[in-house]
Amino acid sequence: MKINRTTKRAIDILELVAQQPKGITLNEIAKVLKMPTTSAFDIVHTLKQEGMLELDPYSKLYSLGPKSLLIGQQYLKSNDLIQIAKPYMIDLAEKLSKTCFLAKEVDDQVLYINKYEPLNAVITMANIGSRTYMHATALGKALLSTYENYEEKVSKLKLVKLTPNTITDKDQLIKELNLIKARGYSVDNEEVEENMLCIGAPIYDHNNQCVAAISVSSIKRGQIDIEYEGNLVKSVALAISRKLGYHE
Repeated sequence: MKINRTTKRAIDILELVAQQPKGITLNEIAKVLKMPTTSAFDIVHTLKQEGMLELDPYSKLYSLGPKSLLIGQQYLKSNDLIQIAKPYMIDLAEKLSKTCFLAKEVDDQVLYINKYEPLNAVITMANIGSRTYMHATALGKALLSTYENYEEKVSKLKLVKLTPNTITDKDQLIKELNLIKARGYSVDNEEVEENMLCIGAPIYDHNNQCVAAISVSSIKRGQIDIEYEGNLVKSVALAISRKLGYHE
């Protein structure tokens, strides 16, 4: 079925604006999406009129509008995975005093679909709805490790170097995925952001298919028992999986 071009552009605009916490101008939207400014204006104006976007009259920056928030909240309420995982995320985050994330794979990227930050946790940059690379994140590597043929999957990924610790060699990444598959949890050791350590594990559904991953994230300081935290995250992921009908 043919995709409607205008609808696709409207979605692209919403996704772009969602990734700009400080807002973005009309000209920047047109430039990033390589659209004529007049075409971008027509779509942005309609989205604004419908409450999907809002415009700051002083800065002229667009941000997500109230209707986008309502739709997002409804998605969170209606998504079984998010609702089932939520209490486990809270318990895990409070126990380790770290931010807990829930994510799934979309278009070869990690899409954050929920997160919980305890009061004493370090504020993290990733927000619900944002996307990031699979090869560098604990979440992404946990998801990759569940593929039957992750060698083929890795061969199609662009391994962008984000920090000096980012794995950009495909053979090295495959060795890392072998290790993750064997022990059941993944580690992002300053691979996305320097001084940040994240630990993740995959979540499975009733068909024994990986549907998401969970992780904990914090500043890397002092002695961290990665094996202990890794096994804890793995056990929480397994508990969520069993709630979804997973059977070993």
